[in-house]
Amino acid sequence: MIIDRTNFDTAQRRDFLQLAKELGVAAHCVVLHLDLKLCVQRAVKRHNHEGDLQVHSNLAVPAR
Repeated sequence: MIIDRTNFDTAQRRDFLQLAKELGVAAHCVVLHLDLKLCVQRAVKRHNHEGDLQVHSNLAVPAR
C-alpha cells in the first residue's frame, strides 16, 4: 500500500501508522528534498486540499 500525503505532523501520520500496525505491515517515510520556491509555487495552487492545506496557510508548510 502506498499513501501519497504530506503528513507533516504526528496527528496526520497517526491514522496511517495505526492502519499499518493493524495490517501487520511496515510503515516507511520518503522525504523529498525539493527547492522551497518550487514547493511554495505548487502549494499556492491548491484549493480544498484533503490534507487541510489551504491557500492562506500553504506558505508555512514547505518551510517546516
